[in-house]
Amino acid sequence: MSAFLLCLALCPAQEPAAEPLPAGVVARLDGEEIPLRDYLDFLYLRMGKRPLEEYLAGLLVEREARRYGIELPADQLEEMVAERERTEREAAPPGGFEERLAREGKSVEMYRRLLRQELRREYLTDQLVRATRVVTDQRLRQEFEREYGPGGVRVRVRHVLVMPNVLRAERLRAGVKPDQIDLEELRAAARAQAERALERLRAGEDFAAVAAALSHDRVTRDQGGELRNYNGRLYGPTFKQAIDALQPGEISEVIETGAGFHVVQLLERTVTDLEAVRAELIERILAAEPDWQERNALVQALRGKAEVQLW
Repeated sequence: MSAFLLCLALCPAQEPAAEPLPAGVVARLDGEEIPLRDYLDFLYLRMGKRPLEEYLAGLLVEREARRYGIELPADQLEEMVAERERTEREAAPPGGFEERLAREGKSVEMYRRLLRQELRREYLTDQLVRATRVVTDQRLRQEFEREYGPGGVRVRVRHVLVMPNVLRAERLRAGVKPDQIDLEELRAAARAQAERALERLRAGEDFAAVAAALSHDRVTRDQGGELRNYNGRLYGPTFKQAIDALQPGEISEVIETGAGFHVVQLLERTVTDLEAVRAELIERILAAEPDWQERNALVQALRGKAEVQLW
């Protein structure tokens, strides 16, 4: 009996279990119940309508996906959640993942629930984009020119570029005062250097060697002067017109553009007819990963068809 009394005296009393919160109550503060409605009002005023609009957009996507018979199996979704979580944990320093959740006021379970929603919506949206994608003439033309060049013409060119601005910088580094530099004389000197490059090339000297010695284009001079992925717009219309007039292997006269003075050689010209690759391009467009513009256009189209009344 004495041992029992001693235990009562020394052992701390257990606090009574907290009473569960009733429905519609989000917290209890010193005994005062805080209604969920008040908390929602606080969030609405603090965050505005955007989260609500995002939520409604998700509902529209879900509804449209059901109409098309598009579904994401639960086991596949769990694999996606686990993979994303694993990636984020590996990218964070030790303990950093949990610290980030703590700063955001989230538990791991809350993080996973939100991730399930986000990944499910992304998946359904992408599948809907693919299911409703239409290959317009404009989209087909854009893909054609991206792959095969403007008008189906893809060229490989290389150049030597002499820039008056580079000659000016060289003189400033040599101690010449800015007011002592004649811009017209600089322009003439740049043209003369380009003419020397042309003479050496016409004499049979290797193009890569001439570019390395005389070109001011730091991007191309170490790759034989080649303008990789030339798109027909770089350096303006005068440059393109000079290229259009060349046959493969030919070297241009000196060309002046806003950048300076060029000597250009056409290496190769490949012409592709749209009709010859139309089916291939259509298949590629239909199979392409959806981009943000397509996703946004889909959601906006669904929103435009729905009757929405906000809180």
